[in-house]
This record gives sequence, C-alpha cells and structure tokens, in this order.
Amino acid sequence: MSTVEDKTKQTHAPAPAPAPAHAPEPKPLLHDTIIRDEEAVKKCCNVVKTDVHICFRCCAYSWACSLNGIEFCCGGLSELCLMMSKCAIGCKNCLEQIDCDGH
Repeated sequence: MSTVEDKTKQTHAPAPAPAPAHAPEPKPLLHDTIIRDEEAVKKCCNVVKTDVHICFRCCAYSWACSLNGIEFCCGGLSELCLMMSKCAIGCKNCLEQIDCDGH
C-alpha cells in the first residue's frame, strides 16, 4: 500500500503556479511623478512664452508695416493735392490773362 499512497501523493501534488505573462510594472514614486510634471509644465510654459513673444513680434511688425503704408499713401495724396492746387492756380492765372470780353 505504501506504493499506492506514494503514487497518490505524487498525482495529488500541487502544480506549480504558472508564471504571469506580464509582470506588473512597479509604480513610479510620487517624487518622480512630481518632477516629471514640473518638467512638463516648464516645457509647456516655455513654449507658450515663445509663442506669445512671436505673436507680439508679428503684431508689432504688421502694425509698423501698416502705419508705414498709410503714411506713404497720405504722403502721395498730399503731393497730388499740392500738384492739383498748382494746376488750379496756373489755370486761374491763365484765365485772368485771357480777355474774353474784348474781341
């Protein structure tokens, strides 16, 4: 009987636990998470600061170009008005010299 008992003990022996397919990853420490979050925020803030700086620079350049264009147009209109005024004065002088009444 001892051989039968040995066989039953061998057949009823607990099977070894199967190895897990993926071992659970260790959770990051809270300190590591905080440092990573701070780095992400710093990087994001730098990007935002850079974008805002570029935006303001573009707005300033476009505003300056617009003002220069307006100034150029106003200067051109002023010159045109002066030229037309001189033409009008010349026409007036010419008409004064013409004697339309005395044929």
